[in-house]
Amino acid sequence: MADGVAYTEEFGSRGWFLLRPHAVGRTIRTRTLGLGATVRAYNELAVPGLGGIWFGKPLVLALVGIDLAERSGSQPIVVANAIEAIGCKVALAHRRWVAHPMLRGSQKLKRHGAGSEAFKTVAAPGYYVSQTMRQQTIQPLVSLGLVNARNDRFNSFTVSEAGACLLAAFYSSYRPSKVLLDAYLMRWVKGESLNLGSSTARQALSPDVRLPKECRLQLINRLRAPDGVHGSVRRLEALEWMKTLNEGSRISWERPPAMLARDHWLDLSEGAAFTQVRDSAIAVLNCLESLLGRTSTARLKLSQGDERLEGHLDSLRHLARAFLGGERDKQFTREDARSFCLDCCDESDVSLIRMLVMRDGRVLRLSGNDVVPGHAFVQGANSMADGTEGDRSNDEAQRADGVKWPAGASYRLGNLYSLWHDLGGNVGMFDYAS
Repeated sequence: MADGVAYTEEFGSRGWFLLRPHAVGRTIRTRTLGLGATVRAYNELAVPGLGGIWFGKPLVLALVGIDLAERSGSQPIVVANAIEAIGCKVALAHRRWVAHPMLRGSQKLKRHGAGSEAFKTVAAPGYYVSQTMRQQTIQPLVSLGLVNARNDRFNSFTVSEAGACLLAAFYSSYRPSKVLLDAYLMRWVKGESLNLGSSTARQALSPDVRLPKECRLQLINRLRAPDGVHGSVRRLEALEWMKTLNEGSRISWERPPAMLARDHWLDLSEGAAFTQVRDSAIAVLNCLESLLGRTSTARLKLSQGDERLEGHLDSLRHLARAFLGGERDKQFTREDARSFCLDCCDESDVSLIRMLVMRDGRVLRLSGNDVVPGHAFVQGANSMADGTEGDRSNDEAQRADGVKWPAGASYRLGNLYSLWHDLGGNVGMFDYAS
């Protein structure tokens, strides 16, 4: 579950689940219910500092962009986006333009055709997707100590000592045209026409080609390293837990793993319970949107009964009470989550619907005692997904980690499981390109 805003440059502007594709614009059509800070907090409590990454290559490619930008006097965002774009393009061309979870832009990049690989062209706005993998790396680049950051903006990042060691291992692994990779790419950034689809260059730049062994070892060590805050302890605990799991492992909140501290496990289960409440609230609004779309007057009375809507409302109350656990004075990690769940226990259908529509305000809004279309309402549109994590373009393939996580479990658990296997575990779960 995300905060509902398209990627920003601030830390933690991600959410709780993997995004499912929408047919309409994400920024406007994503419902946040004013709970962005809440879900970001639960997300960070689950696996601190991980951002949205689930495999290692995007971290290194983003770091390459920062390094080349610093050397060429360019903006890191521009260079990093171009590096990722050309990497995805050559990878997709190698795969005959079949979408893949590690790649983006399978439709958009194909339309450019061959001969559009000059840096100036690739770096131009609109060439590549708006939601890049680079944006998922902002937090982990800092938390893993790979960059020096004056603030939380990607353009302020410079390569740290640890980042330079990682880049040295990466650059030295590839020699396109018998030139070290960084020198080769610098020629491209400065305007020289190069064959970035050559076998060596493609393997270096393609996100779906596994990192060299030395790079993987360094990233595992960075995941384990302390970052100066208590969050690194939780990240290390979670990493040790991932090592004990296999595809098909079934996780239950009743069986906490021995390596996780009790408060960590409680935060995970609390966050999952809250996620189910929020998703149920989204289901209520989706149902209302569907009902409103079938009216001839574009107005829906708050008191208008509907059996399906009543079922969603009852489910929402049930999940909210389960989150509260019958102890309304108990301590919760997030008081705002408790407050929202208390509101969701309202026995009055009219009051509960009113509260949810007021929190929506974009797709649905109130006009007196009626629900009416908001500025993001689209007649006949499919009901919206919630503001879920990943923010992939709508032509991208989705991946699954194979573990049976309990309902509402943080997407970062699945991401860390995948990341661990990408860096050193069961590589057979990935469809890497050769």
